[in-house]
Amino acid sequence: MTGFYFDLSEVRNLAADLSKAGLTASREAQAVVKETADEVQSLAKAAAPVGPTGDLQSGISVKTSGLSAEIGPNVRYASFVELGTRRMAPEPYLFPAAEAARPKFEERMAKIADGILK
Repeated sequence: MTGFYFDLSEVRNLAADLSKAGLTASREAQAVVKETADEVQSLAKAAAPVGPTGDLQSGISVKTSGLSAEIGPNVRYASFVELGTRRMAPEPYLFPAAEAARPKFEERMAKIADGILK
């Protein structure tokens, strides 16, 4: 029988390696999201204005799920403090905390992406 023969073993190996890398990268990325969220929470708590009750500062919580995180206070007046009102100047604490954590987050995510490509 005459014909062409293709050895696909290397392609199969590459596909298996990429699959493993994807799972590893996903786990690593989830860890980066969690660590960054915890860092933002810590920075925000340190920067939040402390009122008589301390509720704003102590109420800053973190919820993570996979590759997403929700960080924020659970008091109804938090946005007024962060953004200000027409009668009150803003006292930002959450957005600056997120911005401070961004470079390290981006650097760590880039390392994960580089690891997949190598």
